[in-house]
Amino acid sequence: MKRSLLTYFAWISLLLIAFSCRSPKIGLTAVMPGRTDQISDVASPLKMTYTARVIYKDSELSGRVLLKEDSPGNFRVAFYNELGMTFLDGTLGNKKLAIHNIIPALDNKIFLRKFEKSMKAIL
Repeated sequence: MKRSLLTYFAWISLLLIAFSCRSPKIGLTAVMPGRTDQISDVASPLKMTYTARVIYKDSELSGRVLLKEDSPGNFRVAFYNELGMTFLDGTLGNKKLAIHNIIPALDNKIFLRKFEKSMKAIL
């Protein structure tokens, strides 16, 4: 029994799709080790700064991630480079990451899910 050319084409295209799907790699390292809380009469918000390196589909973005506590359980997230260009700006609550501003290169469901998991792992 002869296999048709269409069968081979289907198998090859499935293999190409499977190998072309890549997960983004997000690496975070603390700029200031530990949490820096100032003890004073006025309640100061918690701020954490991390250096971030994102590798996705042969592209690499590096910069800083700033986490600032707005209210208990809600954090403001900003991913920006050293020159001040903002890549991602949003709010991380108990349930989900709400995006306010994002560059088109990072506007991807897979990246956002992985970034949200990384931010929740830090907190």
